[in-house]
Amino acid sequence: MKLDIRQEARNNLSEISFYTFVNFGERQMNIYRQLFKANFNRLCQNPETGIVRPGLGSDIYSLISGEHIIFYSFNHDTIIIVKIIHGSRDLLKEFIAINEA
Repeated sequence: MKLDIRQEARNNLSEISFYTFVNFGERQMNIYRQLFKANFNRLCQNPETGIVRPGLGSDIYSLISGEHIIFYSFNHDTIIIVKIIHGSRDLLKEFIAINEA
């Protein structure tokens, strides 16, 4: 399957990398990057690995990646990464914000 990382998720990844680098250093930033990459590959191999999240939108799934949650959907040939949020954040509030944008 192909991987489509939407702009919102790209922004999330950049923010996570910057925050992690500033607060925890380059080593931890690289650990997170590798973990995200491994989980993206995992999703491409088996898109139904995640948990269905009907309360967040149609066909939204989630997968835990370290301290973060990857939100995605998929079709017959593409995994679509829509957002990546730290697990401590208000998930419903975060999804209302992107659905209104």
